[in-house]
Amino acid sequence: MANPTSIKKPTLDAFEPMTPLAMQAARELLSRGGVLVRASRSMVEIRRQNQLATIDGAARVTWRPAL
Repeated sequence: MANPTSIKKPTLDAFEPMTPLAMQAARELLSRGGVLVRASRSMVEIRRQNQLATIDGAARVTWRPAL
């Protein structure tokens, strides 16, 4: 079993949005109690209140139920 302290938490550093509005949307959700689930160059996923928001580099936000 992996050591829990060795598991890396995702950060927004990997996200390279095409517009500053995308980064602003991600930071806004995180400041309102969201938890960063996944971050890649093109999108981030943030869990908030049993929902999962996907924000792409063009600042499009898609919500879906978190499983």
